[in-house]
Amino acid sequence: MGNLGDAYIELNRYDEAAAVLQEAADLLTEISPIFAGAARGSLAMVLARKGDFDAALRLIALGEGQVEIHPEEHGKFLCRKGHVHLMSGQPEAAWDVLTQAKTIGAELAVGEHTTLARAIAELEVLLPVVTISK
Repeated sequence: MGNLGDAYIELNRYDEAAAVLQEAADLLTEISPIFAGAARGSLAMVLARKGDFDAALRLIALGEGQVEIHPEEHGKFLCRKGHVHLMSGQPEAAWDVLTQAKTIGAELAVGEHTTLARAIAELEVLLPVVTISK
């Protein structure tokens, strides 16, 4: 369900993404808190894209504690958190979490074609553009 929600995000179908990701987070909370946290990170991105930054940041705070115990998921989550910070006008906070994600990636020695490496690269590309435009 999390992957389906992420696919809806890529298609800019935010209402469908939000519904699927909320259902995934609710179902996974008891079964797999790590993946519930990951779903919350994606849901936070949807809310930020819809302009609800307060709710997005609350979900980020809730979800991060759930994913911290799994380094790769934490790194991907940090990239989502960076996107939320960027969309809410906080590029400095986005840089901070990008640095954390890159540290995790280096510690895990992730290959360039992994999901974490792609998430880091995507956020790296966006940050200079946002910083320059301010």
